[in-house]
Amino acid sequence: MMMSMMMFPLLILGGGGQVSNELLDYLQTNTYWESRGITPTVELLAAQVDAKPKAEDISDLIKQLGANEFAKREAASEAIATKGPGVIPQLKKATKSDDPEVVDRAERLIKHLSSGDVDPLIHKLMVIRTLGELKDKKALAVLQPLLESKEPFVPQYAGRAIALIEGKKYSPPALNMDDYEKDLWMMPKGIKMVAQLTTKPTGPFNWTAALANFKNPFGGPGDQGEMIKEIQAEMLRTLKMVGNIRVDGLTFGLSGDPDNNTGFLVVFFRGQYDPAKLKALAQGEGVAVTESAGFEILNLDDAFRVILVSDTQLVAMGGPNGNVLPLKEVTSALKNGKGTLSEDEEMVALLNTLDRKSGGWAAAVMTPTYKQVEWFKPLDTITLTRKIEGETSHFTINAKGKNEKAVTRAVKKFNQDLEMARKEMSDPNMAAFIPKPFVDFMNSLKVNQDGAEVTVTASMSAKAEDMMGTMMMPFMMFGRDIGAGAAPPAEIEAAPAEPPCGELLLVE
Repeated sequence: MMMSMMMFPLLILGGGGQVSNELLDYLQTNTYWESRGITPTVELLAAQVDAKPKAEDISDLIKQLGANEFAKREAASEAIATKGPGVIPQLKKATKSDDPEVVDRAERLIKHLSSGDVDPLIHKLMVIRTLGELKDKKALAVLQPLLESKEPFVPQYAGRAIALIEGKKYSPPALNMDDYEKDLWMMPKGIKMVAQLTTKPTGPFNWTAALANFKNPFGGPGDQGEMIKEIQAEMLRTLKMVGNIRVDGLTFGLSGDPDNNTGFLVVFFRGQYDPAKLKALAQGEGVAVTESAGFEILNLDDAFRVILVSDTQLVAMGGPNGNVLPLKEVTSALKNGKGTLSEDEEMVALLNTLDRKSGGWAAAVMTPTYKQVEWFKPLDTITLTRKIEGETSHFTINAKGKNEKAVTRAVKKFNQDLEMARKEMSDPNMAAFIPKPFVDFMNSLKVNQDGAEVTVTASMSAKAEDMMGTMMMPFMMFGRDIGAGAAPPAEIEAAPAEPPCGELLLVE
């Protein structure tokens, strides 16, 4: 699960266009097909896009899953279990039944019939991606109809593949920024720091290039091929468990007292994911599932909750004390479309100074807790914006206080700490741990004071591979132990071609 935990922040980092915001992009195409013993061709893949494995009608057997007699229910389950993965679409429909017995048995049968296989949708997405990478115009006739598909991810993958074949730049559908505005105002009162981040897809990630920049401060460069093999094996396992995930954007809200027993963080997620898979994974780990205002809640521990809103939205919240999490307030806001943040006049006034549809912002009304950081002691408000030009992100922070002398002392302390950090990063022993883009970012920081107001500017420009070469360090140090006992990619069997029936942070 190390890779599962590692990949989510990488999806978030996709906001700058440097790292992809989609989980499947971190699986290499050649790894996928090698794991299945297939040499992809246009003809082979075209036949698989909408190929449907033969499956008889099992509607009568599905009815028997809810029979009054236990023996009949068992017999129906045993009969369906012999039908193969082609009946999975019918079983997925059965999971919507009003009969909990039918739902339970259908879910267990799906798990049984899918055992040892990749998700059918993942397979279809890899077929579409590969058709684009082959760059053969014969594939266009297969891909064009997929632009109208209602399946998750499929229209975007088809569009990207078509653009690749035609030698054009793919432009993903524009995000609806009104959705993010709604998320902001569904925040509960008590939030004193808010930030938004939107992301964009960048296409498959180049692990070979990333690991070419990998620096091992403890010895030699390591075996790049072995590193990639381990990473990709973990990616295949992760995708099987959770399916594909795309992070389109996030809205963060931090309460004004995060360091005591009443603080909390709320995060609104927008993108695409499979709630059923996430729920099943959580339940498999013993996580309790409850309900509030009609929404399913994953109680990951005493102080962390995840609200499954839809396949394009979820909300996570956590803090030191689960009893004070604003669960009822947020579920009520989700149901009614409005939270209580708008009752905080000070926060509203600060938020209204920003262009919230500009693509990047954060705002904080400074509380006594926030002011425990020495730099922040004399400040009353802080705002941050980001502007992206090509592969460069430009940041501007505006901070305001009332006491000019106190602000001057804080700026002096900031500059001293910044200079110390720059010296530490220039140490050859530290350089192996710190990606060059972060060093460049620290060196670009400039501070300007005008009375009791401070402006800080900085820029970051980097290729994803430059950052990832160093960010992979924790995984490469511990990955072999974590992955022990897991099946290598070659042990993952071929999937049926039948698809299921059925992204302190800124915005781009």
